[in-house]
Amino acid sequence: MKKFLGFSAVTVFFVAVMFGNLFSDENQARANIQSYFNNLSNKPLFSNLRITVSPVIFPLQQQSVKEISIRLEQGKRYAIFASGDNNTQDIDMYVMDAYGNVIARDDQTPAYNGGPGTDAGVVVRPFQTQMFKIQIKLYSGNGHVAYCVGTY
Repeated sequence: MKKFLGFSAVTVFFVAVMFGNLFSDENQARANIQSYFNNLSNKPLFSNLRITVSPVIFPLQQQSVKEISIRLEQGKRYAIFASGDNNTQDIDMYVMDAYGNVIARDDQTPAYNGGPGTDAGVVVRPFQTQMFKIQIKLYSGNGHVAYCVGTY
């Protein structure tokens, strides 16, 4: 009986560790950004969307901002989107040109958890090639956020 209990305790511990690794915040954020991309690319306007910046995942606390610098080329259409793990409720995104002007934003507040505004996404088509800043703000929640950039 003691061997069985010892085996059971080890098995429960192993399953708990593996379950936690499989469903960690980073993996949730990765799965959610992939789902966002798949949903977007199924729309006729974005049918030829291809990823140019693979998903980048980072932790964010409520009201924190992650700033990313990126070079965008004149005339190309870019879709920039962010999604979080299941502990993030409201992600906002701002894209600024080299002069600090906000050229695109998604700061919609969701009416319910998982509703529109939980994730963020913008489309930009720069008039000139330059460095841009992407600000991703976790307005509500704490967890991991992933962002991705594509052209279409």
